[in-house]
Amino acid sequence: MSPNPKTSIVRCIAGAILTALFMSTQSWAGPTDPALAVASATVSGGSSRVVVLRGIFPSDDLVQTGYPLQLLVRSLGNGTSYLRFDLGLQVLEGNEASLVDGLDAADVPGLLASGTPNPFARVIGLGPRRLDILLPASFPSGAAEVQLFVLEPGDTVPVLSNPFTIQVPLP
Repeated sequence: MSPNPKTSIVRCIAGAILTALFMSTQSWAGPTDPALAVASATVSGGSSRVVVLRGIFPSDDLVQTGYPLQLLVRSLGNGTSYLRFDLGLQVLEGNEASLVDGLDAADVPGLLASGTPNPFARVIGLGPRRLDILLPASFPSGAAEVQLFVLEPGDTVPVLSNPFTIQVPLP
């Protein structure tokens, strides 16, 4: 007895649909935390203090989707003066007492809610594994720490990079 062609077609279509559903549920895995790391930094002196950071961060996402990557530059002179480069919007500056011992996950919500715009600091370059920023003359010279962080919408725990120490020259 030969199989019914209509039954074979229905089984084929049903099998294809089930395969597609199974494969698509496998691809719906939850997002993973971004890899963030600062590997090196160079600082130029003179009238424009440019910091070139090299490391690991989702630079493609920044350009294509407005990814919420932040860069904190914290003066180690007093530990509380900072510039926060919100790479999707602006640069904010301020003093945050909780930063005196460094940036940790508990500090991020307060940090995101504080600061005033600094029109002289800005991101001047962004590329694969590279981020270039301009520090304003008002930022203190001496030892400073740079650190990347991300707090994605809906998340309560930020992802932090390693802190990296730089020397900021006089303007």
